[in-house]
Amino acid sequence: GIEEAAGSAAGSGLTKMEMAAAGLKISPGTYLRTYISACGGDPALVRGWRPHTYDSTRAKPPKLWVSPSGQRYHGRSAVARALGLTPLTAKQVQRLRYPVPRRQSAPPLAPPPPQ
Repeated sequence: GIEEAAGSAAGSGLTKMEMAAAGLKISPGTYLRTYISACGGDPALVRGWRPHTYDSTRAKPPKLWVSPSGQRYHGRSAVARALGLTPLTAKQVQRLRYPVPRRQSAPPLAPPPPQ
């Protein structure tokens, strides 16, 4: 059920707090897809949805989401309800695990072994 999905969403990823502590950011798309998946929905359901941003420098995840048809929804729980899903409880949201973003560049190479 939802309880199991919330606990295992994104598999072995990190919680939001762990991501912040590691200095990692969650992309808006990942933020919404992970939530919808934890609600028991197919992440593809939110293809075409976008965050409504007031300021591109915001560090917080978006609160308003815009559907492909242009309708606005306040928060991920409203998106879940619009898709016919049951929103998560606050406790379930705290346990959500997000996939760790891929590095933008390859890690530095180790120096060659001494000869």
